[in-house]
Amino acid sequence: MINKEDVTFYDTNAYNGKPPYMLLNKEIFLAGFALIHPLYQKPFIHPTIFNAKMFYYSGVKNGFSFNYIISDVPFEVCNINSFGSNYQELFSKKKLGGYFCVKNLDKELQGHQTYDVYSYHNIKFYPCVNTIENKNICAPPEMISLLLNKFGVSLECKMSI
Repeated sequence: MINKEDVTFYDTNAYNGKPPYMLLNKEIFLAGFALIHPLYQKPFIHPTIFNAKMFYYSGVKNGFSFNYIISDVPFEVCNINSFGSNYQELFSKKKLGGYFCVKNLDKELQGHQTYDVYSYHNIKFYPCVNTIENKNICAPPEMISLLLNKFGVSLECKMSI
């Protein structure tokens, strides 16, 4: 095909059957997420520098797009009780204070964009902005910019089925 001219190529994928499905809870799945400090290369949580939000999207296809129901997912700084009994020994000697973990994880993941249903989690990080609500606690803008222009992201996941 490389040497030919006026060639048309078609590729098709067919997904038949029931969409993939998994109910996530802390006994079979755990995930911690964090920003990585650019200087120390370690996970860090610092509300004077950034804030994070997590959302759960659950959608049903309508034509070529999805109608999503979006809900906030509460999370906390990870501690040993964030993990199910299968993982507590594994993480008992690790420093967890730099990671966020989902509180009371109990969400289903199902489908894909190729199915009629699709659900997923979305994590967003925001630079700290001084407001009356956060009592103007933010670091100077230069410091925020310095740290957030070169950060990394870490997502630590473990699963047992």
